[in-house]
Amino acid sequence: MVRIIERFRTASALALACAGPAFGAPQAGQPAGGPSDDPAPRPTEELLERVLRALDRADPDLLDEIARHRDEEALGALQTAVDRLYAPALLDRACEAFVQFRGVDPLERKALRFLSEAASRPHPFADRAVVPTVPRQRAAVRGLRAFGSAAMEELEAILDGHADLACRRIAIGGLVPLLHARRTPAALEQMIAWYRYPVSGTRELGVRTLRVFDGPVALEHFARALGDEQLDARVKSMILEALGEQKGAGVVTLALDGLRAEQPEVQLAAIRALAALGHAGHVRELERMMRSKEPAVRRAALVAQSGIRAPDQRWRAIVLDAARSRDYALRMGAAAALARLGDSEALPALLALVEDDVQPVRAEAVEALAGLRRADSLPVLIERLRVDTRRMQARIQAALVLLTGLDLGDRAPRWSAWWEADGASFVLPTLGEALAAQEERAQRRREERRTVASFYGIPIDSDRVCFVLDVSGSMDQTDRFGGRRRLERVQEELANTLTNYPDGALFNLIFFSDNAQRWKNGLLEMTEKSRKAAIKYVHRQRANGATALYDAVVKAFEDPEVDTIILLSDGEPTAGALVEPDEILADLLRRNDLRQVVIHTVSVNRRSELLEQLSAETGGVHREVN
Repeated sequence: MVRIIERFRTASALALACAGPAFGAPQAGQPAGGPSDDPAPRPTEELLERVLRALDRADPDLLDEIARHRDEEALGALQTAVDRLYAPALLDRACEAFVQFRGVDPLERKALRFLSEAASRPHPFADRAVVPTVPRQRAAVRGLRAFGSAAMEELEAILDGHADLACRRIAIGGLVPLLHARRTPAALEQMIAWYRYPVSGTRELGVRTLRVFDGPVALEHFARALGDEQLDARVKSMILEALGEQKGAGVVTLALDGLRAEQPEVQLAAIRALAALGHAGHVRELERMMRSKEPAVRRAALVAQSGIRAPDQRWRAIVLDAARSRDYALRMGAAAALARLGDSEALPALLALVEDDVQPVRAEAVEALAGLRRADSLPVLIERLRVDTRRMQARIQAALVLLTGLDLGDRAPRWSAWWEADGASFVLPTLGEALAAQEERAQRRREERRTVASFYGIPIDSDRVCFVLDVSGSMDQTDRFGGRRRLERVQEELANTLTNYPDGALFNLIFFSDNAQRWKNGLLEMTEKSRKAAIKYVHRQRANGATALYDAVVKAFEDPEVDTIILLSDGEPTAGALVEPDEILADLLRRNDLRQVVIHTVSVNRRSELLEQLSAETGGVHREVN
């Protein structure tokens, strides 16, 4: 139940984000400079001079300040900046700043024309080796996408004929409302061919758009796509998830075919589609998937059956065997299945899983108990609140609040005292009553929430944290504030975080460049000795090499005790087993399907769609720092 609520809130936030990058931009005739008592705006000429003097070290806020003038001079200044800059992060910021001219005639049309030309022509200084054309073109397409419906014509031209695949994938993100409205076979083909998260948009937006295409013709297109061995697994998984809301024998056949795919991501989507379809004729195939090499597939196959099988003796025996299995993935699936059985035999097995040695199993069992809503589960949860990890204590507290409608804090003694006094006569409220009481207290809890430490303003509410930090060559660059190296500032911030991280909590450090190196083989208890050693190790780091971001996060996942990752990087991945951001995102989210690790991210001196979505999809916080 806790995870369900968290996902609901995440989905709501994503829905707002998907409304369009231009959300909140000034409308025609509205002032863009803020309240009337703001300081007088600086002259455009002065702002542009500052940008050109600093170039790749320019303050990106200067570009937004130029755009807020919303006049001919400001438009020309932004055009000059785009023609002179070459740092990708600054180009993105400059091109997206053009959205300030939306609704301002005739400047809007001039802005769109400039961005359209910048998206298709070489950089004015492309003959210089240090000034590549592609980042500028991609930035220009992002700028067009920010205009939403006003730039449909320009985005369609890019989608139809641009040589750079990434530009097409960026463009289709802005065309989603148009494709959604058309619902034609051609629109569906464009979605299948070009939509790739995170470049085009979120996975949720892609699935939601594919769902509008239905009927026999759409089904034929989906069948061809799923049978295409060259098609990206992420697209196939989105198609299968979209099919889960359609009906018919053909849909079931496609979902069953998805079970035979080699990619675990496609198998998972097929299992979930079959569960959503509620077709009971494929339980044998799902039983076979319980023997998959992929833990997430084994769990999903068991959970899917729990919604479609009759609670007969054979199914009951399968679930109880899974609850006692040595396979933690099956034990996780058993927790959800036991909650569905919900009888006198199932409850003891579920309560036993609350005390499992593996944290993800305990988390699944706590969520299942919250959904089952049984008063006799309360004393077991209260006892686990006394001894479990900090992240698990937060989950258990949330479950207790949802079950009882009370908020007695995160300390077991208060809950124990309440149970001893009132437990015998206590009657559980309905879920609706408990949620209403929780909502009334939500703002107060947020204001009073305690954290053990923070990293660049991100509160750390876990005691099982792995810090994963970039020490590639670009971290040796000096910043524009005092001429200090990026790595020096990160080392200072991390040292401060470790100073405030509490004794007794567990942590580890991973630094990455060409490869990833753990400080310790596993999580280490924070003591005065380990704190000094860790801070000394942090300050010994030197910046050099490429950016093996994927390998570093995988190393953090390899420690089963880690429940929170804090990831910092200043560049796109350039080394390691995977370097394409969309492939990295898909793989890490698949790995996290069972782990439920929260990943907070920090992007240094640039925007990173990969880091933004990695945090959004895992319940973490993202920060962009300069």
